Amino acid sequence: MRESFRKKDDRPIRWDAADGTLIVMNLLCHAAWVISLRLRLLPVSFALILILLATLLIMEERNFRRADQAFHGNRSRIRRGRRGARLVRFAIPIELYLGWITVASVASATVLLASFGAANLFLGELSWTVVTIAATAILALLMIANRGSITFALVVAGSDCGIALERYRAASPQALAVAAAAAAAAGLILVVVTARLLVTLFTRFRERKTR
Repeated sequence: MRESFRKKDDRPIRWDAADGTLIVMNLLCHAAWVISLRLRLLPVSFALILILLATLLIMEERNFRRADQAFHGNRSRIRRGRRGARLVRFAIPIELYLGWITVASVASATVLLASFGAANLFLGELSWTVVTIAATAILALLMIANRGSITFALVVAGSDCGIALERYRAASPQALAVAAAAAAAAGLILVVVTARLLVTLFTRFRERKTR
């Protein structure tokens, strides 16, 4: 954050004042969100987590544009050197935090709807849970396809693994069905992530051989 308020320099990848403002907003909002959770202010906590999500999405978009400019549109290529190292340092923390807040937002929405008795208004509890798992998995796959965001996808996969283990221990038929859905979502994400990494590494290998 300190770097964002320094004087501009000629580095192609750096934080700026707009990023610093977003980070400050995010930190203050996160603190307020934690307090609202402790006080069980569910509507307030949901509104705050949506603001958190919005600030992170804006930061992710800004990082994506930096990568596009720094690498001249070749965003999928893994680069070495100082430029690539700085991009990783900027992108990974945001993607990690964004993935966690995305999962938390879905959970917060579910809790809020349940508090009003509306979570299962159109779907049963099992169907609703499976739909939320599928929605986050689809979002993770879209982030891989459109942004190459493996970190985000791994956070979602980790969350699905946690759900699968928790529901598996419950041992009821409904819990086992949720566990199976979560395990399938996590497995699909991990397969796509592995395929993405293998394609990237194979592309780099071919480029080296043609030089």
